[in-house]
Amino acid sequence: MGNLAALLPFPIHAYGVLLALAFAAGIGVALHLCERFWITRDQIIDLAILFMFAAIAGSRILYIFLYPKQFPDITSLFALNRGGLVFYGGFVATALAVVAYGRWQGISLRLLGDLIAPSLAMGHTIGRLGCFANGCCYGAPSDLPWACRFPAAGDGLTRHPTQLYEALFLFAALIVTFRLARRPAGEG
Repeated sequence: MGNLAALLPFPIHAYGVLLALAFAAGIGVALHLCERFWITRDQIIDLAILFMFAAIAGSRILYIFLYPKQFPDITSLFALNRGGLVFYGGFVATALAVVAYGRWQGISLRLLGDLIAPSLAMGHTIGRLGCFANGCCYGAPSDLPWACRFPAAGDGLTRHPTQLYEALFLFAALIVTFRLARRPAGEG
């Protein structure tokens, strides 16, 4: 059994794999819950495609805005294989996309929000594990036994693994929102 990475014409990064898994898991949760909200599986697939494009585009646009010096030419703007996404940009872009989709399909924002909450918690939980694997978004220096070294920090200090703290919080949010995701009375 040879080295799989040597067989591929491009590198496979843990962050990218976990980001793809996050999208898939979030879509899976939405597909599981959609009938409770009188939303079809086809509508979920359409929304998921829109959601993914909005998330990536919004994340990238905000990153470009925050770090313009990292983009010396037009082609570098589209080189996602070199990293450069900011969660908040994706969040804003997807929120706008969800509102637009809901209006287009005649689905109330409340229904979409109730359906998307557990899906978003699931996806974001896995996404934060991707941040941990990537060594980004680390916390303040710490001497706690579970503190980690993040080479990207460049200082050799052990730090709070804030990505893991947030992943645990988001997993708890997933459980709560999933349990609360019930068929709304009187809406359709």
